[in-house]
Amino acid sequence: MRTPCPTLAILAGAVLAAGAVAWQAGIRAVDGDTVDAAFTRWRLVGLDTPETGGRAKCPQERARGREAAARLHTLARSGKAVLVPTWPPWRGDKYGRRLAQLLVDGKDAGAILIAEGLARPYAGGRRGSWCP
Repeated sequence: MRTPCPTLAILAGAVLAAGAVAWQAGIRAVDGDTVDAAFTRWRLVGLDTPETGGRAKCPQERARGREAAARLHTLARSGKAVLVPTWPPWRGDKYGRRLAQLLVDGKDAGAILIAEGLARPYAGGRRGSWCP
């Protein structure tokens, strides 16, 4: 059995990530700061939204998380949605998600969610609570 070539794997990852820098008709919001597209899960950079489901720490956070996810879904469907991977494109977060910015008609979806109060600016580190 031949051993896979690491250089080829890196190049293939870069090509796949570069291909994601295009209109994505199939972008699906997982939650307010995560989307699925091109068979890949993407964490949107620069924002933090409330958690949904079992990860939410209180009912208010869960409700706000669902609202943020619904708004992100609406944004992704409202115009030309483009995922722009951060560099290097194969770098991911601790959950294995690729990192990217989502632009809708040239506007940052994260900035829109922040302006609407559905997200906070986030650059890593400890997250603040969404519970009262």
